[in-house]
This record gives sequence, structure tokens and C-alpha cells, in this order.
Amino acid sequence: MIYTLLQIFITLLLLTLIALLWVEVRRRCARVLCNNGAIEIFTVVEAAGNGCGLEQAVVGLSRVLGDAAPNAMIVILDCGLDYDGRTIARLLARDRRNVTFKTNDRCTGGDMAWRTK
Repeated sequence: MIYTLLQIFITLLLLTLIALLWVEVRRRCARVLCNNGAIEIFTVVEAAGNGCGLEQAVVGLSRVLGDAAPNAMIVILDCGLDYDGRTIARLLARDRRNVTFKTNDRCTGGDMAWRTK
């Protein structure tokens, strides 16, 4: 009985160690790839209306990107936001370092004008 519990404990300890090592390797690789300028990641959120769900989308994207792409930018693109929607977008851009808010009169998917500050 004690031998079986000891085996289970050692197995769980090894699995935990492997998981921690994996997370550390992933984090270090992400820093190397993203900090040398080789990779630029932009996620564009096209927003319209009153901005309903905009905050959830930005927070969710931030979580997904997380450690894998710490320098990734989230661009909120105004495609017809009203006053409340613009207020939400501006607050998100002000409060988060990786979020920017851009307006685009044409709001075309292929237009890359939002990349310039």
C-alpha cells in the first residue's frame, strides 16, 4: 500500500516538474523570438456600434496571447463605433500597453494605415 502511494506521489512530482520545464522553455523561446524584432504580431479587432463585447474580446485576446507573444499588439479599429463605443475603446487603449485604438474612414480589411502611430 505504501509502495503504491509512493509511486503515485513520485509520478505526480515528475509530471509537475515536466510541466514547469515546458512552461519555462516556452517562455524563454517566446522572449527570444519576439524581442529580436523577427516577429511582429498584430491582432485587429474591427469594432462597430456601442462596443458591446469589446472589452471581453480584448481581455480574451490578451489572455490567449499571454506569454507566447508578450509584444503582440491588439489594434481596435473603429468601423462605425458610436460615442459609447469610442469611449470604451479609448479607455482600453489607455489602460493596456499592448492595445491601440485607430479610426479608419474606409475600414477596409487590406488597409494597413492603422500600423502607423
